[in-house]
Amino acid sequence: MSAFMTLSGQRIQLELQQPAEVLQWVSSLPAEVRSEISPAWLSAVSRLTTADPWYCMFQIRMMAGGVVAGSCAFKGPPDEFGAVELAYGVEGPWQGQGIATEAVRLLLKFCRGQSAVQSVIAHTVPDNAGSARVLEKCGFVCCGPVQHPEDGEVNRWELALCSST
Repeated sequence: MSAFMTLSGQRIQLELQQPAEVLQWVSSLPAEVRSEISPAWLSAVSRLTTADPWYCMFQIRMMAGGVVAGSCAFKGPPDEFGAVELAYGVEGPWQGQGIATEAVRLLLKFCRGQSAVQSVIAHTVPDNAGSARVLEKCGFVCCGPVQHPEDGEVNRWELALCSST
């Protein structure tokens, strides 16, 4: 993978961050937010010497004006079944404008170009209707509530990436 990667959509660009940028961002978070970050993920990022799209975050940058509207990321490389988990967040002023949907679609396009990826997983808290709608628009199916080891009770969403034959 290249040290610098940009995924471009109609209104946004996803800019892959360097490990040092990710760690700097984590250190700037309030303590109560930092405490919710996966220690395994943080450890993996701290060992990286170059940007890795499976561990480093993508900033969601608006093409018009260059403002950062949020971030998105994978929670690690594909597992033994070819599944990857993604996460995303859009800042308040940009919510409800399709920015998260466009970001997720760009991540899915990236996944479709990776032969090791067979499916994509996402989790939402049960009362986050906006995030559920993003995933529905992107073709995910809600599999129901599960107990996530890091996030507690969440709804699990899945999308199989079928290759055309």
